[in-house]
Amino acid sequence: MADHIGIIIPAYKPDFFFEALQSIEKQTDKRFQVYIGDDASPHDLWSIAREFVERNGWIYHRFDENLGAQNLVAHWNRCVEISTEHWIWLFSDDDKMSPDCVETFFSEKEKSPDHQVFKFPYAMIDQQGNVTGIQEIHQEKYSGFEFGKLRFQRKILSAAVEFIFSRQSWQSESGFVPFPAAWCSDDASWIAFSGLPGIRALPSGRVFWRLSEVNISSRSGIYIDQKLQAASDFILWFNERFRLLPERKSLLGEQIIWFRLQIEQLNYEIPFFKALMFSLKLGRGALPSLLRIFNELYFRSFTSMLDKKGADFSCLWKWKISRFLPRF
Repeated sequence: MADHIGIIIPAYKPDFFFEALQSIEKQTDKRFQVYIGDDASPHDLWSIAREFVERNGWIYHRFDENLGAQNLVAHWNRCVEISTEHWIWLFSDDDKMSPDCVETFFSEKEKSPDHQVFKFPYAMIDQQGNVTGIQEIHQEKYSGFEFGKLRFQRKILSAAVEFIFSRQSWQSESGFVPFPAAWCSDDASWIAFSGLPGIRALPSGRVFWRLSEVNISSRSGIYIDQKLQAASDFILWFNERFRLLPERKSLLGEQIIWFRLQIEQLNYEIPFFKALMFSLKLGRGALPSLLRIFNELYFRSFTSMLDKKGADFSCLWKWKISRFLPRF
């Protein structure tokens, strides 16, 4: 239905599931249908969802196979496939939305009939629901390239639950962009889905993304290799997609710094040969680029971690070498 949104919840965790469903039920505009895709969870999610499903006519589907642990993007896609609406909102089992989100979307959509992707303002909350960070939107729209550029430059934050997109755009790209552990798959997908019109920023409504001990963003130790592989894949995917844009070439330095910060945020001391492997992958065989990337990923990453822990003079030689290697 063109005048309805399919709110898709790939569900697995029970911890904040009730709060997520409650925030959806409180929407002032009821032009939506909720689809809960239970990923063969070992938890009794039905006991939490039942009252909402029975009261609102929402759809609850329990899959026989736990797919999310092996291929989260594939699980997202199969959850979307059980819906029929023209507009899709991939939500979460532990995040929340303000009551005016659906109303804001339909109000603003009429002003931007060509846009296929819409973005809500974003806030981060902790396990207790306290707001720990807010990002306001300061422009009306972003091109796909501009959105990616701002992400690499760390000038905007992004979470999968902020975006509503059209089924047509999802189908045209054969679903979400697949990266390991779905890391960066959301950002790549919004870029791909948005096409020439770009991403339309919504002026109000707000999505509250929860950083807790039970979501994948906080369980860094389990998925380190997959996340780093995905981050490097995202850089290559982005550069290939915009290979004809001259300004893309000047972005490599920012992309490598972004990649190094991914390593540091995972509290990962990257091994020499793994840093070399990523440098070869991202440098694409050009020796000057390879040296600059290796310097950033290995030596500068290492010294940044030393700064956090306190200087270790037994490793000072690495710091000295890093001072003489080329910088971006």
